[in-house]
Amino acid sequence: MDAPALLRAQSLQRAGRYAEAIDVYRSLLDANPDAGQELANLATCLRHTGQLEAALHAFERALALLPGVAPIWFNAANAYAAAKQNARAEQAFRRAVEIEPMFAAAWFNLGRLLQAQERADEAERAYVQVLQIEPNNATAWMNRGNALRAMGRVGEAIAAHHHAIAIDATRAETWLNLGNALRDDKRLDQADEAYTKALSLLDDLHAARMGLIGLMQQGDQREAADALLDAAIVRYPDEVDYLFERARLWITADRKRDALPLLQRATVIAPQDARICNALGIALEASGDRERALQAFARAIAIDSTFAVAHANYGQLARQMGRVQEGIEALRRAVALAPNDASACGNLIDGLVATGHLQEAIEHAERALTGELIDACAIHTALGHAYNCAGRSVESSQQLEYALALKSSGIHISNALFASLYADAQDAADKAVQHQSYAAQIAPAVAAAGYAPPGPRADRRLRVGYLSADLAEHPVGFFMQPILAHHDRAALEVFVYATGNSNDAVTKALRGHTQYWRDGVGRGERELLDMVRRDELDVLVDLAGHTAHNHLSVFAARAAARQLSYLGYPFSTGLAQMDGYIADAVTVPEADATLYSEQVLKLPCFAFCMQVHPTAPAVSALPASRNGFLTFGCFNNLAKLSSSTVAVWAGILNTLADARLVLRALGLNDRVTCERVWQQFAAHGVASSRVELLPPIRPIEAFLRGYERVDIALDPMPFNGGTTSFEALWQGVPVLTQPGRGFFARMGAGINRSAGLDAFTAIDAGDLVARALHWSQHLDELAQLRRAMRSTLQATTLFDGQRFTPAFEQVLHS
Repeated sequence: MDAPALLRAQSLQRAGRYAEAIDVYRSLLDANPDAGQELANLATCLRHTGQLEAALHAFERALALLPGVAPIWFNAANAYAAAKQNARAEQAFRRAVEIEPMFAAAWFNLGRLLQAQERADEAERAYVQVLQIEPNNATAWMNRGNALRAMGRVGEAIAAHHHAIAIDATRAETWLNLGNALRDDKRLDQADEAYTKALSLLDDLHAARMGLIGLMQQGDQREAADALLDAAIVRYPDEVDYLFERARLWITADRKRDALPLLQRATVIAPQDARICNALGIALEASGDRERALQAFARAIAIDSTFAVAHANYGQLARQMGRVQEGIEALRRAVALAPNDASACGNLIDGLVATGHLQEAIEHAERALTGELIDACAIHTALGHAYNCAGRSVESSQQLEYALALKSSGIHISNALFASLYADAQDAADKAVQHQSYAAQIAPAVAAAGYAPPGPRADRRLRVGYLSADLAEHPVGFFMQPILAHHDRAALEVFVYATGNSNDAVTKALRGHTQYWRDGVGRGERELLDMVRRDELDVLVDLAGHTAHNHLSVFAARAAARQLSYLGYPFSTGLAQMDGYIADAVTVPEADATLYSEQVLKLPCFAFCMQVHPTAPAVSALPASRNGFLTFGCFNNLAKLSSSTVAVWAGILNTLADARLVLRALGLNDRVTCERVWQQFAAHGVASSRVELLPPIRPIEAFLRGYERVDIALDPMPFNGGTTSFEALWQGVPVLTQPGRGFFARMGAGINRSAGLDAFTAIDAGDLVARALHWSQHLDELAQLRRAMRSTLQATTLFDGQRFTPAFEQVLHS
């Protein structure tokens, strides 16, 4: 061996001149290929120059020659760890300490490797070994403290960090970790002191500042937390943790649009941060840019394929964009990754319901409720909706009440109230009491101080606003088109606050009819309230009631001088701050006025006017003319197929032995759901061969063509059809109805009155059957009625916005 050359190589290595040392070691090894220590030294130099593959090859050769030398195993382990070959690194560290049990550095690095793999208990045992050898190793005490904290042994973690500080009190990172452990132990004042000390030692220790901000938020010092965070962003504009935290807080506060510029900036700084990409997707979606939002969620998943929340967000948005199957598959992945995440699980259940896979949705929800969920409320809600769509209204109400008991929020209050409208057993008076009691619990949105509702002003037109998330291809959109198109611009200033993320043909048409279209997409309740108040409305009309995506908290906070409920919800909101409910004398007769907490404002005609579907097919000939028997039909959702409805309709079929019934609804592509419906009729003696069950169908033209098979539509009870009744009439099909109490139970009677079809409104169940029998014996008259139906309807306010709107405006002015 060339001793001078070896000394030179070792000197170069110690000086960090690794490239030069490599050349010398290679010259030595050319002369003596089996020099194990020189091979090990070469490997170490290769690792320091980033030549990992060559380094590992050299270490393996060295270990084959010198298998009993612990430092070579140690250095090889470090190289394996650098190459992300964790299993081999662990094996090499353990071999090093097996050979040399007092090898503290090997125990320490083994602990770090295990800690990085979240194997806290094994890491902690490795640090104990270090401390038995080096009891004054402050870093080992700190790392042991972090491992103990990860194991939930917080008290021991705090003691370990105090040991580390006793050895070296100048290390900011130790104070930071002590602060984290104290925070976990709810010792918030002491945690504050630890974070403050960490920052005094190292002002750029951002995690300590984030810890302080978190403590302030936890301690309800939100203004101080905001001030500290905002100052940090100004001082460190490229520090992504501050940008992300500010964006996260705005997203949580429903100020998602405000978060967008911060997240866009953060993604430039940290393009490989999956959490930032996911948050960016949320902000983009709230801003109406759904395509780029989907791309952001996809980017988050590409960075971290195990990011369950990103899969869930992608799936939910893809489903809303019509990419239904793709969305459901993404939601399945989210649930597989995070089976205890009730939000992802609930969204998957909703996706299955939306595609008609009701039994699968129900089974998935029932199975999920047996597990340990982060938030069971979301599953109870999703299961409630699934039961509702399957026509199991009693079970639906139970689940939604469970959800409300777990979390008394506005959305859960509304879900429970809406479900109550389907209930057979609860009468309208009890529903009214429930609505007032529950609505009183809706928390008003919080807005900027200093608002006073504007008083009447003779010097300006009446300012009227409409607030809705459904101004699109949705019943609300179809019913609002004639009103917005025919409003008297000389008498009214019209404001629309649209919170739904849609830009379909109906939305575009509604925008074209509106003077002031306010984009409320992605805005929180406070922002919406402030936006409405700035416009100083005389009248604000709610178009949602207790339906999905409502903003009743805005109305609870008094957004306008006068607040009215209309169209979206077929009953009283029960909200004390809602001043009026727009209806008519048939849907709300004087005897029913006490059911409403609002003043009932009555139109002289039925309260709705519908925009005709432009692709509606022509009216077909009466099916009974060729069949020789009546075919009844109902295209309402199964939730309305109550036990009383089935009983009465079965009575019709038993009276008319040759009659048939056609039902079309979401869920009737589900075998178990179909079997259940047939069993309901079989219990009343009606064979399944007489009840045809059809799945939902789109587009609307194909759906409406279904009426070519129907002679008379049957109106469910107690919850009548609304949009479906208008559609049936437009296709020439009269609707046979039996009114009850409450707007929701009298829509059929109101529509028939305005259509001149009182002959199809029964007094009671017996009368309903008698009227069905009458029309089975007067097919020619029914055929004539069908042929003349459209021209008759066009002369009524049901489909004539020009005639309907002035009467509607009278109510707004009253």
